[in-house]
This record gives sequence, C-alpha cells and structure tokens, in this order.
Amino acid sequence: MKFSVTTAAAIFLLLILASTLPAQDSTVYCPHFRMLLTDGRHVTGKDGILDNGTFTGTSKDGSSVSLKVEEIRSMDRSVGTKAGTYALMGAGMGLVTVLFAVVECIDNPNCHLDGSKVPPVALGFITAGAIIGAAVGSTSQRWEHVPLSRPMGLVDNRGVRLTLSIHF
Repeated sequence: MKFSVTTAAAIFLLLILASTLPAQDSTVYCPHFRMLLTDGRHVTGKDGILDNGTFTGTSKDGSSVSLKVEEIRSMDRSVGTKAGTYALMGAGMGLVTVLFAVVECIDNPNCHLDGSKVPPVALGFITAGAIIGAAVGSTSQRWEHVPLSRPMGLVDNRGVRLTLSIHF
C-alpha cells in the first residue's frame, strides 16, 4: 500500500491534534483560579483541583470551595505572569529609543556622534527597558482557559443513564 505525501501529512497533523486534546476526567491543578458560576457569581482563589467532575479549592477570602462541574460556567487558571513578554517589549522600546537618537544625531549638523559610545549607551537603554518591562509585567497574570467536561444525558426511572461528554 502506497501513501502519498498529502496522506502522510494529513495523518501526521491528525496525530498532533489528537495529542493536544486533554484526557477526559484528567486532574487539573490550578495554583490560582478564577471562575464564573452558572448563578452569575465570580469566584477567585488558589490551590484548586479539578478532578472527576468536582472542583475543590480555597477562595480569595480563605473559605473552602467545593463545586460540581455543572455549577461552573467558565474557568481560568493562572499560568504565570507576563514578565517575559513585557521585558521583551521594554528592551525593544529601549532599542528604538537609541536608534531614533542616532538617526536624529546623524541628521543634525551640530551633533557629533562618537561611535565608540553608542554600543554601551544602547546596551544601557535596552537593559533599563527590559528591567522596567519585567517589573510591570510581573504584576499581570497570564490566564489559561480550563476546558470543562459536562455530562449530558437522559435518566429513566430505573436509574439507567445515557450520557455524552462535551469538552469546550
């Protein structure tokens, strides 16, 4: 049996896609969480665990939280801060500032540019921008949506249930 390149690529992409799907009923740890409940309340907290359709954790005020997945409309968990992203943006702003200053000096006949001083000054502006960006970014959380598996189905009077799980 021969496979074309297109068929092999399609199979490869399907395998990659399948490997990224979360396992059903897998345990999810949430060091910090925020959620919207079906009754409209917002709950934030820490040390949350989502396991087998039940979420437990500690709310922001210190009280214990125990909820069934059916009570949660949407949920996010913290995956760190934005310090790295903001540090890169700050370093870029420092570099752009130096480039504008050099271009301005080149265009100005009254400005004398000493080429040996440009690299250390540029490094200083880039470093200062990165430090300021990291400091600002460390105050902002990065959030990741937690897919919730909700069983839906029918139950007859004998307790027999037909269910279907939906991930979103």
